[in-house]
Amino acid sequence: MQPLPMKAISSLSIRPYGAWRKIKVGSRLEGGAPACPPSRYLRRCARIRLLAMALTNLQQPAALGDTTMKRQIGLALILIALASAATAATLNVPSQYPTIHAAVQAAQTGDIVQVAPGIYSDVTHPVMTPTDTTYCAVIMRSGVTVRGSGTGVTTLFADSLGRGFHCEGVTNSTIRDMTIRKAFAEVYGAAIFCTEGTSITIFNCEITNNHDGGIICLNGSSPTIQSCTFTNNGSKGGGAIAAEVDCSPVITGCVMTGNYAPTGGGIFVRRNSAPTITNCVISGNYVSAANGGGGGVTILNARPTFTNCQITNNTADGFGGGIAVLDSGVLTMNSCLIQGNRTLAANAPGGGIYVDFGGNILLDDCTITRNRTSGANSDGGGVSLSFANEATFMQCTIAANSSNGQAGMAGGMSCLFSSPVITKSIIAFNSPGKGLSCLDESIPVVSCTDIYGNEGGDALCGQNAGNNFSLDPLFCNLASDNYRLQMTSPCFPGLHPNGPRACDNVRIGAQDPGCNPAAVDDLGPADLSSLSGNPNPFAEKTTIRFELARAGAASLSIFDVSGRLVRSLAAGRNAAGPHAIDWDGADEEGRLLPAGVYFCRLMADGSSTARPLVISR
Repeated sequence: MQPLPMKAISSLSIRPYGAWRKIKVGSRLEGGAPACPPSRYLRRCARIRLLAMALTNLQQPAALGDTTMKRQIGLALILIALASAATAATLNVPSQYPTIHAAVQAAQTGDIVQVAPGIYSDVTHPVMTPTDTTYCAVIMRSGVTVRGSGTGVTTLFADSLGRGFHCEGVTNSTIRDMTIRKAFAEVYGAAIFCTEGTSITIFNCEITNNHDGGIICLNGSSPTIQSCTFTNNGSKGGGAIAAEVDCSPVITGCVMTGNYAPTGGGIFVRRNSAPTITNCVISGNYVSAANGGGGGVTILNARPTFTNCQITNNTADGFGGGIAVLDSGVLTMNSCLIQGNRTLAANAPGGGIYVDFGGNILLDDCTITRNRTSGANSDGGGVSLSFANEATFMQCTIAANSSNGQAGMAGGMSCLFSSPVITKSIIAFNSPGKGLSCLDESIPVVSCTDIYGNEGGDALCGQNAGNNFSLDPLFCNLASDNYRLQMTSPCFPGLHPNGPRACDNVRIGAQDPGCNPAAVDDLGPADLSSLSGNPNPFAEKTTIRFELARAGAASLSIFDVSGRLVRSLAAGRNAAGPHAIDWDGADEEGRLLPAGVYFCRLMADGSSTARPLVISR
């Protein structure tokens, strides 16, 4: 085969659309150049032409010699790269396409669907599978980005006629910078429905007032959900987010408030799903059914991990005001706050956390406080373990929880046929009720733990594994929920009543020593005053510096003056010590931002601070 002449390939031939339809695939025009149609087909044709040339150059005979062959291969690779780049384009809604769905269907891999400010309601597209005929506003495709003009500015309004976005087997796609509201359908009628292995990114979206769930993940789907807010969504399970059947979504920097469901008011996780949830606030959610459990989170035979999250002020009529772990579920929590949650019914145990029948939990460095049970037969104001399989509490503070149950019930932690491991923790000032209650063959293994000031008593039931004591932990300010330790606390490293070598000479409880005016919500491992950018103002690059006193989860984000998130620089667990992160003044897509004032926000363990940064181009 002879290579196509460069002259023939370098110029596109245009024909009227009617003529284009008559040309067969693979035909050529004058000079050997493949024929191309006008308008929307040009980019695809350009890609085909470039790929054709690349393949032609690769098919040269080896007799050309090694040097010539290498040149041909190099040219082919360049042309393939150009062919890929040739497909990227921006499709504008509504100036070029009337609806988001129309633009998505016309888009090619790598394209961006840019949605102008406005309200869009086009719930007219059926999925049309044998088991699903739900109408949707947008049926997503792989490799496409749908980008609004900002939350509250671009709104997809489903008007209770069906789903918002339907994502079935979709990968490498993004939905960002928009509000999605009032989706509803009888079957998985969520704002965003991800199924059959969907793996997309959902970024900076406001998901509100949807009536069959905010985001539903089903059948091996694992989207990345970042910097989203979920408010007033209702569902059959998991008002904000549901992860069902082998799903592992990564959820970071999200806020979920006022959502409701019969179980799992905020999040519902079941059937071997394993989401990772970091730097999230799950607050003020509630169970909408009588005797339903898991006001904030319900875990059913699943394995979620929470890091640096706040589960606060959620309500369940039944068990688990904050969190319910059921049916062999496995809950792992690191550096989390479980505060102010409650149960209401007469027999509704576990104001903060409830674990039953084969459930497993591992809590490290967590604060469980101000949770309560209200019913006459409700036990475990902070934590209730009932037939739990394994439970471990390491460096936790369980304080100021209450149980209004019968005399002898636990305000702090109750154990029924459960034998948790409790070490280096504080169980204090729970009232009414005992600090720790052991019923029916429960034998907790307790070591290096301070049990003090509990109204129903401070007795250690179960196995005393050594170095336990009952002394005032000297919180900085119990009344204002500052659970940091005074410098003279017996829980301070080195001040253990059994000597400095006891308990590995480490802190007992969840909060660091040293008092400050902050309440629990402001506590964290970061020295927030250390946040700075240099140079500032800057033209090309600035270095943002901050310091962590100890290892912990932290996030660093950039916002514009309207409060819109433009760049996420870091999110996750960081080592102790100084950190430096460079920012080139670009947004998430790599586009340079215009000159002006921006704000850098550092978040760590629920506390945050911001510093202005000025781009001067």
